[in-house]
Amino acid sequence: MQTTAFTVSGGSSRVSHRIAVLLLACAAASSIFIWLQFAPRYFFQTGILNKHQRHVAWLFLHILTASSALFTGPFLLWSGFRKAPMAIHRKIGVVYLIGGGLGTSAGMLLSTVAKHRAPAFYLGTFFLGLVWLTAAFMGYRAIRNRQVEAHQEWMIRSYVLTWSFVACRIPDLSIVQSLGPGGDSTILWATWSVPLFFTEVVLQWRRSGARPARSSVFGGNS
Repeated sequence: MQTTAFTVSGGSSRVSHRIAVLLLACAAASSIFIWLQFAPRYFFQTGILNKHQRHVAWLFLHILTASSALFTGPFLLWSGFRKAPMAIHRKIGVVYLIGGGLGTSAGMLLSTVAKHRAPAFYLGTFFLGLVWLTAAFMGYRAIRNRQVEAHQEWMIRSYVLTWSFVACRIPDLSIVQSLGPGGDSTILWATWSVPLFFTEVVLQWRRSGARPARSSVFGGNS
């Protein structure tokens, strides 16, 4: 069976690149905005610290290390799009993977010990962490095996999930509380599963739109 190569014209490639850079800029800007809205209060508001005093060390580890992944992610993907020197790209990638891995693991632990919300909410954050670790590992495994395209796609999925940690603050908005009991849990699941689904649509769009030769479909020459 023959394999099918997919090509993108120069014009389409430039447009796709500009869209990708714009999305990364929006992700970085929204991350900074949400981080400044929510993260500092965990360090300076006594009421919140008292609420988390039994697991405050894990909370700080989660915030600090996950933040490193949140803010290095756009630069990591941008350096990949711009084909930056591999030494720079690797260093950013190491910070992203280590910071994200530690932050995600701490977050998953918090999901099992925190009792501030309904269990369904923490089940959503736990599985978000599990999916993030899986996507990051797949991206690392792909590049170790020199599967560059697969690596790029898994790292895109990974950062969408990283950004979803920002979207997880949406359940704290008053409009969500109007949905009634369980509304925050429902919104939480949607903040990472829906973006991940549409990311997959975008990643697969080019493949599903291309028409392979008959031989690649039926396994023979016509």
